[in-house]
Amino acid sequence: MGIHTQGEKISSLIDGLGFFVSRSGKLHKVSSIKEYGNYVKFITDCGQYIAVRNSRRSKAARWIRNGWMKSSCKRCKIKSGELSRFKICR
Repeated sequence: MGIHTQGEKISSLIDGLGFFVSRSGKLHKVSSIKEYGNYVKFITDCGQYIAVRNSRRSKAARWIRNGWMKSSCKRCKIKSGELSRFKICR
């Protein structure tokens, strides 16, 4: 938790916070995460399997670092306390 720097890869951001922001801006809660070479594969609480490139400068990494999101996933059932923790991290 805390302020995240530009040099952190998306895997360390997701692993530290436990959240992922999809391309549509929807915030998901991550239940498990594994690295496979240049890719990160993880499972969200709503049951989605997502694979993304383990990048420092991707749109998702930038949104996670800055605490941006459009909405939260209703199926992940993110509580307000967890949501405020995500927004405070910027």
